Amino acid sequence: MYPVYKTEGIVLKSAPQGESSRIFFVYTSEFGLIRLKAAGIRKLTSKLRFHLEDYSLVSLELVRGKDIWWPVAARKIIAYSFNLKVVANVANLVLRLCDLEEKNLPLFEDLKQGLIIFQKKGIDNEALEAVLVLRLLARLGYVGADSLLSFVKMPLAPEILPAAREKLTYMVMSINETLKQTSL
Repeated sequence: MYPVYKTEGIVLKSAPQGESSRIFFVYTSEFGLIRLKAAGIRKLTSKLRFHLEDYSLVSLELVRGKDIWWPVAARKIIAYSFNLKVVANVANLVLRLCDLEEKNLPLFEDLKQGLIIFQKKGIDNEALEAVLVLRLLARLGYVGADSLLSFVKMPLAPEILPAAREKLTYMVMSINETLKQTSL
């Protein structure tokens, strides 16, 4: 019998595989970025079908296979955001910069909090995306400008968005320069 691991995760991307399966890329609190194969999830009778959706926060029970994870159970906590394009941009950046199974709890907490904030209407999407990307880069060791690190040190909350809006142009320039230097 295989051990069952319980964790929270954010579904970053999925792709069909075969006739009824799907491969998911999920950023988890316990294991970092993992590949998950859900066999038969595209069938109408699948119990996991409506719980594993792109850009949603889920509670998972997993079994580790030889080179891929398998879901035993899943429960959706937060569905995808109103701001789908912005969430997709952040998810694609995480997929581009993170290696499989490298745990980074502060990064997971930032992604989770960002997803929660994106659920609110009337949020400054540009400022929140910039702050979230800046925090992502800092959590992965790509430190940006010192004057922007205050956005990394303080808790991620809607209250920091007005200050981020004031420095948005400088923040975007710093992010673009950092991404350019990574050569990814």
